Amino acid sequence: MTTAFMVFSTAFGTAVFGLLIDKGFTIDIGTPPASSLIKQVLGIEKGSGEAGSVVAADMTLDQAITVAKQKGPGLTGGDIKAMTSEILGVAKSMGLSCEGKDPKEIQASIKSGSLDDRF
Repeated sequence: MTTAFMVFSTAFGTAVFGLLIDKGFTIDIGTPPASSLIKQVLGIEKGSGEAGSVVAADMTLDQAITVAKQKGPGLTGGDIKAMTSEILGVAKSMGLSCEGKDPKEIQASIKSGSLDDRF
């Protein structure tokens, strides 16, 4: 039995096509990149070209949680708090703030447990 795989990446996600000769085929479609989901939720076209000095937009923690749930299995975090922290890392690299603060501050608050009531 021979297996062939083809991978296609688009703005909407990654598709992996596997073809099992004489047995049929499978199609697995991944989720879009986290940055694309963040831009969609915030309604912006792009992040800051100067992350760290220019803030492109402000997101709420609830929006970060929404993106984490959408991205789900595509993230490495073991629970929703860890996945949200990953999304905040992407937001930081895009030049975004979270509830008026640096996303790293929100990540620290998540880690300390002071935002547990938001999850």
